[in-house]
Amino acid sequence: MYKAVCITGFGGPEVLSVMHKEGRRPGPSELRLRVLSCGVNPIDTKIREGTNFVCKLREGMPFPWGLGFDVAGVVLEAGADSGYQAGDEVLGIAGSPADPCGYAEEAVIPSAMCISVPPSFDIYEAGALPTAGLTAVSIIKLLPKDAKRVLIAGGTGGVGHLLAQYLKHEGRYVALTCSQKNLEFAKTLGADAVYDYTEELPQELLKGFDAVIDMPGGKTGIGLYRYVKDQGTLVTVPTITGDEVIAAAERGIKAVLVRAGKTPKTFAELERYAKAGIRPFVAAKVRLEEAAQAHELLRKAHLPGKIVLTA
Repeated sequence: MYKAVCITGFGGPEVLSVMHKEGRRPGPSELRLRVLSCGVNPIDTKIREGTNFVCKLREGMPFPWGLGFDVAGVVLEAGADSGYQAGDEVLGIAGSPADPCGYAEEAVIPSAMCISVPPSFDIYEAGALPTAGLTAVSIIKLLPKDAKRVLIAGGTGGVGHLLAQYLKHEGRYVALTCSQKNLEFAKTLGADAVYDYTEELPQELLKGFDAVIDMPGGKTGIGLYRYVKDQGTLVTVPTITGDEVIAAAERGIKAVLVRAGKTPKTFAELERYAKAGIRPFVAAKVRLEEAAQAHELLRKAHLPGKIVLTA
Protein backbone atom coordinates (compact mmCIF):
# COMPACT_ATOMS: atom_id res chain seq x y z
CA MET A 1 0.00 0.00 0.00
CA TYR A 2 1.11 3.56 -0.66
CA LYS A 3 -0.31 7.04 -0.12
CA ALA A 4 -1.75 9.03 -3.03
CA VAL A 5 -3.51 12.38 -3.24
CA CYS A 6 -6.76 12.23 -5.21
CA ILE A 7 -9.75 14.46 -5.85
CA THR A 8 -13.12 13.38 -4.49
CA GLY A 9 -15.04 15.67 -6.85
CA PHE A 10 -14.63 19.02 -8.59
CA GLY A 11 -13.97 22.12 -6.51
CA GLY A 12 -11.33 24.02 -4.58
CA PRO A 13 -8.25 22.64 -2.82
CA GLU A 14 -10.53 21.12 -0.18
CA VAL A 15 -11.44 18.27 -2.59
CA LEU A 16 -7.85 16.97 -2.41
CA SER A 17 -7.68 13.93 -0.15
CA VAL A 18 -4.94 11.50 0.92
CA MET A 19 -5.89 7.89 0.20
CA HIS A 20 -4.18 4.50 0.22
CA LYS A 21 -3.76 2.46 -2.94
CA GLU A 22 -2.55 -1.02 -3.80
CA GLY A 23 0.71 -1.13 -5.70
CA ARG A 24 1.21 -3.22 -8.82
CA ARG A 25 4.10 -4.90 -10.59
CA PRO A 26 5.48 -3.21 -13.71
CA GLY A 27 5.02 -4.72 -17.15
CA PRO A 28 8.00 -5.60 -19.40
CA SER A 29 8.45 -2.00 -20.58
CA GLU A 30 7.48 -0.28 -17.33
CA LEU A 31 9.13 0.91 -14.13
CA ARG A 32 7.78 0.92 -10.59
CA LEU A 33 9.04 4.10 -9.02
CA ARG A 34 9.41 5.33 -5.46
CA VAL A 35 8.30 8.91 -6.12
CA LEU A 36 10.46 11.49 -4.33
CA SER A 37 9.14 14.63 -6.02
CA CYS A 38 6.21 15.57 -8.21
CA GLY A 39 5.80 18.81 -10.12
CA VAL A 40 2.63 20.86 -9.57
CA ASN A 41 1.25 22.31 -12.82
CA PRO A 42 -1.66 24.63 -13.72
CA ILE A 43 -3.33 21.69 -15.50
CA ASP A 44 -3.61 19.95 -12.11
CA THR A 45 -5.67 22.79 -10.65
CA LYS A 46 -7.87 22.93 -13.76
CA ILE A 47 -8.58 19.20 -13.56
CA ARG A 48 -9.44 19.70 -9.90
CA GLU A 49 -11.85 22.49 -10.85
CA GLY A 50 -13.39 20.46 -13.69
CA THR A 51 -12.44 22.94 -16.42
CA ASN A 52 -9.73 21.04 -18.33
CA PHE A 53 -10.07 18.82 -21.40
CA VAL A 54 -8.91 15.87 -19.26
CA CYS A 55 -12.23 16.08 -17.43
CA LYS A 56 -14.07 15.46 -20.70
CA LEU A 57 -11.88 12.43 -21.37
CA ARG A 58 -12.86 11.03 -17.96
CA GLU A 59 -16.52 12.05 -18.13
CA GLY A 60 -18.70 9.48 -16.38
CA MET A 61 -15.84 7.83 -14.51
CA PRO A 62 -16.46 7.64 -10.77
CA PHE A 63 -14.39 9.59 -8.24
CA PRO A 64 -11.84 9.54 -6.69
CA TRP A 65 -9.52 10.56 -9.52
CA GLY A 66 -5.74 10.66 -9.40
CA LEU A 67 -3.88 13.88 -10.08
CA GLY A 68 -0.43 14.96 -11.24
CA PHE A 69 1.70 14.00 -14.23
CA ASP A 70 5.30 14.82 -13.24
CA VAL A 71 7.36 12.40 -11.17
CA ALA A 72 10.98 11.83 -10.25
CA GLY A 73 12.38 9.15 -8.01
CA VAL A 74 14.17 5.84 -7.64
CA VAL A 75 13.31 2.69 -9.59
CA LEU A 76 12.06 -0.01 -7.24
CA GLU A 77 11.42 -2.61 -9.92
CA ALA A 78 12.22 -2.56 -13.63
CA GLY A 79 10.53 -4.52 -16.40
CA ALA A 80 12.79 -6.83 -18.41
CA ASP A 81 12.56 -4.66 -21.55
CA SER A 82 12.68 -1.26 -19.84
CA GLY A 83 16.41 -0.56 -20.19
CA TYR A 84 16.62 0.44 -16.51
CA GLN A 85 17.33 -1.36 -13.25
CA ALA A 86 16.42 -1.03 -9.60
CA GLY A 87 18.20 1.90 -7.98
CA ASP A 88 18.27 4.11 -11.09
CA GLU A 89 16.99 7.67 -10.68
CA VAL A 90 14.53 8.75 -13.38
CA LEU A 91 12.08 11.53 -14.16
CA GLY A 92 9.02 11.16 -16.33
CA ILE A 93 5.28 11.19 -16.85
CA ALA A 94 2.90 9.19 -14.65
CA GLY A 95 -0.36 7.90 -16.07
CA SER A 96 -2.05 8.95 -19.30
CA PRO A 97 -3.73 12.23 -20.34
CA ALA A 98 -6.99 10.74 -19.12
CA ASP A 99 -5.59 9.22 -15.94
CA PRO A 100 -2.87 11.21 -14.15
CA CYS A 101 -1.45 9.59 -11.01
CA GLY A 102 1.75 11.40 -10.02
CA TYR A 103 0.64 12.78 -6.65
CA ALA A 104 1.67 9.59 -4.89
CA GLU A 105 4.44 7.75 -3.06
CA GLU A 106 4.65 5.21 -5.90
CA ALA A 107 3.94 5.18 -9.62
CA VAL A 108 4.25 2.71 -12.46
CA ILE A 109 5.41 4.53 -15.60
CA PRO A 110 6.32 3.50 -19.16
CA SER A 111 10.09 3.48 -19.69
CA ALA A 112 9.53 5.34 -22.99
CA MET A 113 8.07 8.26 -21.01
CA CYS A 114 11.10 8.93 -18.83
CA ILE A 115 14.79 9.79 -18.86
CA SER A 116 17.58 9.36 -16.33
CA VAL A 117 17.95 12.21 -13.84
CA PRO A 118 20.89 14.32 -15.11
CA PRO A 119 23.87 14.29 -12.71
CA SER A 120 23.66 18.08 -12.28
CA PHE A 121 20.03 17.93 -11.06
CA ASP A 122 18.77 17.33 -7.55
CA ILE A 123 15.65 15.20 -7.22
CA TYR A 124 13.39 18.23 -6.74
CA GLU A 125 14.56 19.89 -9.96
CA ALA A 126 13.97 16.54 -11.66
CA GLY A 127 10.36 16.39 -10.46
CA ALA A 128 9.78 19.96 -11.65
CA LEU A 129 10.95 19.30 -15.20
CA PRO A 130 8.70 16.93 -17.22
CA THR A 131 5.50 18.78 -18.20
CA ALA A 132 6.98 22.29 -18.21
CA GLY A 133 10.08 21.14 -20.08
CA LEU A 134 8.15 19.09 -22.63
CA THR A 135 5.78 22.01 -23.23
CA ALA A 136 8.76 24.33 -23.81
CA VAL A 137 10.27 21.82 -26.26
CA SER A 138 6.92 21.53 -28.07
CA ILE A 139 6.70 25.33 -28.39
CA ILE A 140 10.15 25.51 -29.94
CA LYS A 141 9.13 22.88 -32.49
CA LEU A 142 6.34 25.23 -33.62
CA LEU A 143 8.70 28.16 -34.21
CA PRO A 144 10.32 28.73 -37.60
CA LYS A 145 14.11 28.43 -37.54
CA ASP A 146 14.37 32.05 -38.69
CA ALA A 147 12.24 33.35 -35.78
CA LYS A 148 15.18 35.12 -34.17
CA ARG A 149 13.26 37.60 -31.96
CA VAL A 150 10.86 36.01 -29.46
CA LEU A 151 8.63 37.58 -26.80
CA ILE A 152 7.41 35.38 -23.94
CA ALA A 153 4.43 36.82 -22.04
CA GLY A 154 4.52 35.37 -18.55
CA GLY A 155 8.16 34.42 -18.91
CA THR A 156 9.01 33.53 -15.32
CA GLY A 157 6.42 30.79 -14.75
CA GLY A 158 6.96 27.05 -14.98
CA VAL A 159 7.08 26.80 -18.76
CA GLY A 160 8.26 30.33 -19.49
CA HIS A 161 11.43 30.26 -17.40
CA LEU A 162 12.57 27.05 -19.10
CA LEU A 163 11.58 28.22 -22.58
CA ALA A 164 13.57 31.43 -22.12
CA GLN A 165 16.68 29.43 -21.25
CA TYR A 166 16.19 26.97 -24.13
CA LEU A 167 15.78 29.80 -26.63
CA LYS A 168 18.85 31.62 -25.34
CA HIS A 169 20.80 28.36 -25.60
CA GLU A 170 19.83 28.37 -29.31
CA GLY A 171 21.11 31.92 -29.73
CA ARG A 172 17.78 33.71 -30.13
CA TYR A 173 16.85 37.18 -28.84
CA VAL A 174 14.41 36.73 -25.95
CA ALA A 175 12.20 39.35 -24.29
CA LEU A 176 10.02 38.53 -21.27
CA THR A 177 7.07 40.04 -19.48
CA CYS A 178 6.47 39.22 -15.82
CA SER A 179 5.27 40.71 -12.55
CA GLN A 180 7.32 43.48 -11.00
CA LYS A 181 8.45 41.26 -8.12
CA ASN A 182 9.92 38.74 -10.59
CA LEU A 183 11.85 41.23 -12.74
CA GLU A 184 15.20 40.47 -11.08
CA PHE A 185 14.62 36.72 -11.40
CA ALA A 186 13.81 37.18 -15.11
CA LYS A 187 17.20 38.79 -15.65
CA THR A 188 18.92 35.68 -14.27
CA LEU A 189 17.41 33.67 -17.15
CA GLY A 190 19.60 35.55 -19.64
CA ALA A 191 16.73 37.51 -21.19
CA ASP A 192 17.75 40.33 -23.52
CA ALA A 193 14.87 42.53 -22.33
CA VAL A 194 12.43 42.34 -19.42
CA TYR A 195 9.13 44.22 -19.04
CA ASP A 196 6.61 44.63 -16.23
CA TYR A 197 3.40 42.99 -17.48
CA THR A 198 1.23 45.52 -15.62
CA GLU A 199 2.49 48.29 -17.91
CA GLU A 200 1.83 48.76 -21.62
CA LEU A 201 4.72 47.54 -23.72
CA PRO A 202 6.63 50.29 -25.57
CA GLN A 203 5.05 51.32 -28.88
CA GLU A 204 8.22 50.46 -30.77
CA LEU A 205 7.63 46.78 -29.94
CA LEU A 206 4.41 46.63 -31.99
CA LYS A 207 5.03 44.13 -34.81
CA GLY A 208 8.49 43.77 -33.28
CA PHE A 209 8.81 40.00 -32.87
CA ASP A 210 9.04 37.02 -35.20
CA ALA A 211 7.20 34.97 -32.58
CA VAL A 212 5.22 35.67 -29.42
CA ILE A 213 4.43 33.05 -26.77
CA ASP A 214 1.25 33.55 -24.72
CA MET A 215 1.47 31.94 -21.28
CA PRO A 216 -1.32 33.81 -19.39
CA GLY A 217 -4.09 33.60 -22.00
CA GLY A 218 -7.31 35.57 -21.44
CA LYS A 219 -7.38 39.27 -22.27
CA THR A 220 -3.59 39.45 -22.21
CA GLY A 221 -3.28 36.65 -24.73
CA ILE A 222 -5.94 38.08 -27.03
CA GLY A 223 -3.96 41.31 -27.45
CA LEU A 224 -0.56 39.79 -28.03
CA TYR A 225 -0.95 39.45 -31.81
CA ARG A 226 -0.15 43.18 -32.02
CA TYR A 227 3.49 42.43 -31.22
CA VAL A 228 3.89 39.76 -33.92
CA LYS A 229 5.37 40.73 -37.27
CA ASP A 230 3.25 40.20 -40.38
CA GLN A 231 3.31 36.48 -41.23
CA GLY A 232 4.86 35.75 -37.82
CA THR A 233 3.93 33.09 -35.26
CA LEU A 234 1.79 33.33 -32.12
CA VAL A 235 1.75 30.31 -29.80
CA THR A 236 -0.77 30.16 -26.95
CA VAL A 237 -0.56 27.72 -24.04
CA PRO A 238 -3.78 27.88 -21.94
CA THR A 239 -6.38 25.63 -23.56
CA ILE A 240 -9.32 27.41 -21.94
CA THR A 241 -8.78 30.63 -23.97
CA GLY A 242 -6.90 29.13 -26.92
CA ASP A 243 -9.70 29.58 -29.45
CA GLU A 244 -10.17 33.26 -28.55
CA VAL A 245 -6.46 34.05 -28.77
CA ILE A 246 -6.19 32.32 -32.15
CA ALA A 247 -9.32 34.03 -33.51
CA ALA A 248 -7.95 37.48 -32.60
CA ALA A 249 -4.76 37.10 -34.64
CA GLU A 250 -4.57 39.13 -37.87
CA ARG A 251 -2.32 39.84 -40.87
CA GLY A 252 -1.77 36.22 -41.77
CA ILE A 253 -0.21 35.47 -38.40
CA LYS A 254 0.14 31.75 -37.76
CA ALA A 255 -1.63 31.32 -34.41
CA VAL A 256 -1.59 27.89 -32.77
CA LEU A 257 -2.38 26.19 -29.47
CA VAL A 258 0.34 23.99 -27.99
CA ARG A 259 0.16 20.94 -25.76
CA ALA A 260 3.10 19.12 -24.27
CA GLY A 261 4.36 16.51 -26.73
CA LYS A 262 4.98 13.44 -24.60
CA THR A 263 6.90 11.28 -27.05
CA PRO A 264 10.35 9.66 -27.06
CA LYS A 265 11.50 12.41 -29.45
CA THR A 266 10.46 15.25 -27.16
CA PHE A 267 11.99 13.44 -24.19
CA ALA A 268 15.25 13.21 -26.16
CA GLU A 269 15.14 16.98 -26.73
CA LEU A 270 14.37 17.53 -23.05
CA GLU A 271 17.40 15.44 -22.13
CA ARG A 272 19.58 17.42 -24.54
CA TYR A 273 18.73 20.72 -22.86
CA ALA A 274 19.16 19.19 -19.40
CA LYS A 275 22.60 17.88 -20.29
CA ALA A 276 23.48 21.40 -21.45
CA GLY A 277 22.99 22.48 -17.84
CA ILE A 278 19.55 24.11 -18.11
CA ARG A 279 17.61 23.34 -14.94
CA PRO A 280 14.21 24.38 -13.60
CA PHE A 281 14.03 26.72 -10.64
CA VAL A 282 12.16 25.22 -7.66
CA ALA A 283 10.48 28.04 -5.76
CA ALA A 284 8.71 25.91 -3.15
CA LYS A 285 8.71 22.35 -1.81
CA VAL A 286 5.50 21.13 -0.20
CA ARG A 287 4.90 17.74 1.38
CA LEU A 288 2.60 15.38 -0.52
CA GLU A 289 0.02 15.40 2.28
CA GLU A 290 -0.20 19.19 1.98
CA ALA A 291 -0.99 19.28 -1.74
CA ALA A 292 -3.88 21.68 -1.05
CA GLN A 293 -1.33 24.24 0.17
CA ALA A 294 0.65 23.79 -3.05
CA HIS A 295 -2.48 24.51 -5.11
CA GLU A 296 -3.13 27.65 -3.07
CA LEU A 297 0.47 28.79 -3.64
CA LEU A 298 0.12 28.21 -7.37
CA ARG A 299 -3.06 30.31 -7.48
CA LYS A 300 -2.07 33.18 -5.18
CA ALA A 301 1.67 33.55 -4.82
CA HIS A 302 2.71 33.94 -8.49
CA LEU A 303 6.06 32.37 -7.67
CA PRO A 304 8.74 32.14 -10.34
CA GLY A 305 9.65 28.68 -11.59
CA LYS A 306 7.99 25.62 -10.13
CA ILE A 307 6.38 24.14 -7.03
CA VAL A 308 7.01 20.48 -6.21
CA LEU A 309 5.44 17.97 -3.86
CA THR A 310 7.89 15.89 -1.85
CA ALA A 311 7.72 12.49 -0.21
